[in-house]
Amino acid sequence: MISHIKSVYRDGDYFHVIAWCEDMVLLSPATLVDPEEFGPALCEAKFYCDPDEIPPDSVDDLIDYLNNGAVS
Repeated sequence: MISHIKSVYRDGDYFHVIAWCEDMVLLSPATLVDPEEFGPALCEAKFYCDPDEIPPDSVDDLIDYLNNGAVS
């Protein structure tokens, strides 16, 4: 899940997104008494967007768009 978008830009038919994503990096391995613990990490993605598709206007809408599986 994306919690915060640091930057986003469009390059032709592609979007480049740098964002903080939850549960991406192992902070602490599992022990006999505690489960493994994950934390946020800065991630980068590049994805194709159909030229006819209109991307969301606001950052919040873009986060929802990406978190809800619009990109596979």
